Amino acid sequence: MTNEDTPRPKAFGPFGAGAQDAGEDPAQMNKVRFTPPPTAGMTFTELSSTNLQRTQRWHHGGLAEWSVNDWLVALGGEAGEALNEGKKLRRIECAISQHGDAPEDIRQAHERIMDEIADVVIYADLIATRLGYRLEDAIVRKFNATSVREGFPERLMRKDGL
Repeated sequence: MTNEDTPRPKAFGPFGAGAQDAGEDPAQMNKVRFTPPPTAGMTFTELSSTNLQRTQRWHHGGLAEWSVNDWLVALGGEAGEALNEGKKLRRIECAISQHGDAPEDIRQAHERIMDEIADVVIYADLIATRLGYRLEDAIVRKFNATSVREGFPERLMRKDGL
């Protein structure tokens, strides 16, 4: 199997187009393409620093005002909102009518899902900070452990080489 035959994560919106959007044969949709996103210019360190500053402004007791469980519940709420937006996307894909707070089209559905995923990542960063960890370190460790377990060669490395 060559790299071109290897299925890759599907990307939509500004990062690429799914087979359905490109007008390809649905039978070919299991071969997924991925176009790497342009560099956003934000690091995990910048996210954590700015996120903590905003949290201290928003929560008068700072990050410690809420327990780890409180932050996890907030993350779960955002994950639930992402799932709800995914349900609305699926209704669009299946041409099922929707009323109320529904996206107008697939592009808007994708944007709404991405907004909720961003909220999940923001809360995950706060939880990691509340626990005394860096989200970046946890992601690198977990990603690499899964690659080792599954026998995959892909590994992540922090930009500082650690």
